[in-house]
Amino acid sequence: AAVDIQAGTRRITYTFVKDTTVAAGSLSMEELVANATDQMAAVFNGSLAYAPWVDNHDGWALRYLDCAKVAADKLKMLVYRDPRVTARFSIPYTMWSFEFFGTEDEVGDVAALYAMLEHAGISEDPDLCRNNDDAAPPPDDL
Repeated sequence: AAVDIQAGTRRITYTFVKDTTVAAGSLSMEELVANATDQMAAVFNGSLAYAPWVDNHDGWALRYLDCAKVAADKLKMLVYRDPRVTARFSIPYTMWSFEFFGTEDEVGDVAALYAMLEHAGISEDPDLCRNNDDAAPPPDDL
């Protein structure tokens, strides 16, 4: 499977390859991807506050996202504002997601952006890993 991103004048292609090698442990790649997919879906539908797979992404400026196509396809995504718009969606059958972020004035078609936001899952802040004051500090030897 491949995902193309048109970033200005550059086109970037992400290629996802199905690993057919024998698993070294007791968990197969299919089980791992299925587990990650279930966790991401739970975050996207609001039944789980956070899963690390949601944070396994590259980030792109919102101006590169075709908001009209996303709205037309009703792509499942997670959106939050801080105050910029941050939209994340998972790549099916992978443990990968994409993040697009920016402000409304950076988007060419604001009406399409609002149409996209109408069906998106809204989160107060899916980045709990970054805003967790109770997290243990990293070891001194890092």
